[in-house]
Amino acid sequence: MSILLLPASCGTTTEITNTDSQHIVPQQSEHGSGAPAVIDTLCCNGSPRVVVTGFEPFGGRRLNRSWEAVRRLPPSPGRETRQLPVAYGRLSDEVAGLGSQQPHALLLVGECPARSVAVEQVALNVVDTNRADNSQQKPARETLLPEAPLALRASWDARAVALRMAAAGIPASPSFHAGTYACNAALFLALATLGAQTRVGFLHVPYQRWPRGIRLSVLVKAIEIALDSLVAASISMPPARERTTCS
Repeated sequence: MSILLLPASCGTTTEITNTDSQHIVPQQSEHGSGAPAVIDTLCCNGSPRVVVTGFEPFGGRRLNRSWEAVRRLPPSPGRETRQLPVAYGRLSDEVAGLGSQQPHALLLVGECPARSVAVEQVALNVVDTNRADNSQQKPARETLLPEAPLALRASWDARAVALRMAAAGIPASPSFHAGTYACNAALFLALATLGAQTRVGFLHVPYQRWPRGIRLSVLVKAIEIALDSLVAASISMPPARERTTCS
């Protein structure tokens, strides 16, 4: 993501430790990966009902940790993975395309300079950056969707998701908002355009490799837990348009 060198891009986070989550027990699936079989049951007539995205490399880097983690997810008949561009001008169409199969859940994953996985709570209707994207665009103080509210909530309880990750030994924190860069833009567009029928969540993963960062195998586990939580939300929560937006 274009937020790599901008520490504020992950928003303000609250660290969650294993001590905080001693009463939280991650659900285990028959696959042993932390994602329950309910994900597979949402697949109908071969259509992918869960979509997971990562971002392409940017800023001259060869790899993006978000995509490296997403592409290592084990195959599932109810899951599709896609790579999103780090280009503001293309994001709107790309995000709209994610809803073509009307998935029950959409999990977006980006990278940032945090030391733990950041579980995003809110997306802002703002794009503002001092670093060009991969199309050399550098929007400043712009609105993503003029008729949309200032902010939209993600389709999960971010603190509960972070607690589940911490209980599984994964450093994780709820993040108040996803910044004002391409990661945030993708999340806001997804909530605004797909939120009526799709539950949407966003994870920021640390961009640094092990040992400074988190192992890819652990990031994959974090994504599985996030998917579990998001699919559960798709069953128990009303669509985003029926919930209160942020003012």
